[in-house]
Amino acid sequence: MANDLLSPLTLTCPIRGVLKLGKARHADLSALEERQRIDAIRYLLSLGYDPNKIKIEAVVAKFGHGGKNSFRCDFAVLNKNVAEINFAGDDAVELLLKHAVILAEVKRDDSKADYVKKTQVEPLLKFAVRKDTIGMYWDGVTPRVFWKQEQDGETKIKSGPLALLPRPGRSINIKPLVRKDLLPPESLIDVFSRMEDILHAASISLEDRYETLLQFILAKIYDEHRAESSSKNELAFQDFESLGVSTTQTAKDLNKALSEAVGFYSAHLPKTIDDDFGLPDEILSQAGQILAPHLITAANKEVIQTFYMKFAKDIYRWDLAQYFTPPTVTDFVVEVLNPCAGEIVKDPACGSADFLVATFHRARARHIRNAAEMTFGADFDRKAVQISVLNMLLNGDGKTNIHEEDSLAAVAADRQRATKDKKFRPLLYHAVVCNPPFGVRIVEKRADILQWFDLGHVWRQNEKNGPWEQLPELLVKQEKGMLFAEVCVRQARIGGRIAIIVPNGYLGNRSDKYLAFREWLLRHCRVVSVCGFPRFTFKTSGADVSASILYLEKRETPLAHSNEDDDYMFNVELIENVGWSVAVKKPLPVFVREEEDGSFLVGEDGRKIVKSDFAEMLADIRNCPAISQFPWLIRDLDLPAAGKKKLGWAIPISTVLSDPFRTLDPKRHSRKYASLLKSIEDGPHVAFTDIFDIVPQGRNPAGTLARKKDQETYNYVDLDNIGAGDYQTSTMRGWQLPSRAKHFAGALDVYVGSIWSSVTKWCLISKTPTPNTVVTNGCHRLRMKHGKEAFLLDAAAFFCSESYATQMRALARGSDGLAEIHEGDLNLIKMPLIKNAKERHRLKPFIDALVNGRTTLKGTVTSMISTNELSLPVPALRPHHSALV
Repeated sequence: MANDLLSPLTLTCPIRGVLKLGKARHADLSALEERQRIDAIRYLLSLGYDPNKIKIEAVVAKFGHGGKNSFRCDFAVLNKNVAEINFAGDDAVELLLKHAVILAEVKRDDSKADYVKKTQVEPLLKFAVRKDTIGMYWDGVTPRVFWKQEQDGETKIKSGPLALLPRPGRSINIKPLVRKDLLPPESLIDVFSRMEDILHAASISLEDRYETLLQFILAKIYDEHRAESSSKNELAFQDFESLGVSTTQTAKDLNKALSEAVGFYSAHLPKTIDDDFGLPDEILSQAGQILAPHLITAANKEVIQTFYMKFAKDIYRWDLAQYFTPPTVTDFVVEVLNPCAGEIVKDPACGSADFLVATFHRARARHIRNAAEMTFGADFDRKAVQISVLNMLLNGDGKTNIHEEDSLAAVAADRQRATKDKKFRPLLYHAVVCNPPFGVRIVEKRADILQWFDLGHVWRQNEKNGPWEQLPELLVKQEKGMLFAEVCVRQARIGGRIAIIVPNGYLGNRSDKYLAFREWLLRHCRVVSVCGFPRFTFKTSGADVSASILYLEKRETPLAHSNEDDDYMFNVELIENVGWSVAVKKPLPVFVREEEDGSFLVGEDGRKIVKSDFAEMLADIRNCPAISQFPWLIRDLDLPAAGKKKLGWAIPISTVLSDPFRTLDPKRHSRKYASLLKSIEDGPHVAFTDIFDIVPQGRNPAGTLARKKDQETYNYVDLDNIGAGDYQTSTMRGWQLPSRAKHFAGALDVYVGSIWSSVTKWCLISKTPTPNTVVTNGCHRLRMKHGKEAFLLDAAAFFCSESYATQMRALARGSDGLAEIHEGDLNLIKMPLIKNAKERHRLKPFIDALVNGRTTLKGTVTSMISTNELSLPVPALRPHHSALV
């Protein structure tokens, strides 16, 4: 594989070098089969075989008239350099077989493994003239070696696991497998599919097959962990055929391993598991032999995750695709949280334990002792607990600390007990991480729970911008997402860290319950970082939501009011690329590609590079001014010197505290938004509301209340019919107008989209508008202030620019595509002025066209038809957008 990250290479063979796509096609090989051959050769090189002695596409026999037909192997390993042998002569086949010590056959998958071994690999050995020639089969799932053995005066072909392949110059030594002989599987799904085929052929029912596979998983993981203590420990899972072990003895060994595994995991098993496979000896031996050469506990995280999601769906009938948090996100979240040796991490709504898996893998990668003991999880859903335990086991955690528990009730019980027993101290954690269930319909209604949560009570602000206070009165219901935020804070130690995923509405909405939520957080915690994600990143069942990760540090003593806080810096990030497609029903990985030809870039590990911002964001966080206040961000990390790296982004908390709405939405505090404002303020500009008045809806041009008349004809402007300055109208009677028809337009009114998804939409009503023009309330209605008419050109150009759209999106409050730009925030918009006379001269004709109502050809045609200036047929309008004609 390519080592240069900037290289667009796809495959690099250790023997032939760079493989071009065309060459692979010419050889009738798919990229996957080439990849398998490369992996096979690399394995040989790891054993010490000389690349100069490997010949690709070696002919081992010729048939037919003139030898036109040939029998080939994918490559051959010789005992002599390939360059020293003349393969151009008629004796090429004889020379190859004279020097061949390995003849290899490679397949892209294992779909016909048994057939290939019988019809291609074994014949290779029959053509071989040397007694020590070894046959090698490779498919990424069940690689094996074959050799000749004299038995009872006959030459028989034997086979065994890949681990028996000797180093150069040595012969095969049949021996039991130990842990170091095993290799991480490329695909656990493929391995277990082969095992399932065997069970299916043995007439094992579908339900029983999955139960049996779960038994195999537990027994194999236990067997691997048991063998860790000594390199000489023989495994229970063996290649029984090559060892000559009877199926009866094989069944005893594997059932013993299962019984020990069930005993070891009994308190943590996802469900009750029988300690006997209950399979015929021969079937148990075949299935165990397939699993034997694979080191499950060392499999790549993505390999485990892919298998885990499919297996959990099959055995538990639970589609995890709707519930899991992708590994790229969990790895990033945990990496920022930076759990260190001796610390305990808790997830109070662990779901499928994705954060705990990430914590465990990170701890193990950093060689933290007892990594499994630093993760704790709880979930109210028994099935979620079962799924979580299975996930942790698959990822190498021998014992898990995940329990069925209602975290809301647990915190309520702890607080209740603490009021009665002043010496009681609940178990607290160094770090708490959570992706809680959130949504306006996911609520807690139990009064006996709500009474023990500050956020389960009514909060009130006595006066404008005055302090908030918690009242004794309970809420009828509260969103569980908010209550889980309080759970996280209450279960963290003093100075403990919290990472919680919350919808952006929690961080920016102006209503009292969200203001109270932010006020409570600011009193109990210091904000460390807010990392915003694109819409749909955390979607469940297609929900349109944008969310952020909120990092907090728990205070020693809560503040009486957030204004009492000392000023400090906190980090803000906006992540755009998360590594997969976020706006589709079934997310797919997104990889870095060469811009010129679209080829994928690969890293040193041979894998395609995922297109994400996580590494850049992590570096930004660890190099920002906030680390002086929160040194745990870089504690125990061996980081390179900052050097000339760009300083990470951070802003003072006073920016939030000076805002009466305590807005924490990362869009508003992002580097992108701040940089844009600065670039505008560095040049000639005006404040948006210095040149526009905001006109309330429901008013006619004269400013008085407007009332529609059912029988009167109106020209309605819907949001879909607003473009970039222009608009189209639909003629309808007053009784037909939708309820959102609120703005009764006047001459030179400006309408701008007021929600996140429509900020590029705007229109200018002409100086002689069509009578009774009514515009949707999905817009803000602006009117140029008296004496500011000269700024209309600047405003029109501004509305068409990304600098306007970026500001509007940054100011949107909410967590979905309907996030609203409140009219009270329009005063924050900065508008650059166009001072260049040539630029203004070039733009003026377009502005004049807007003022005169002739914006585009379509607009002109529509206007002329409506005034009978153009004689074209006018069919009846479609009653709705679903009508076909």
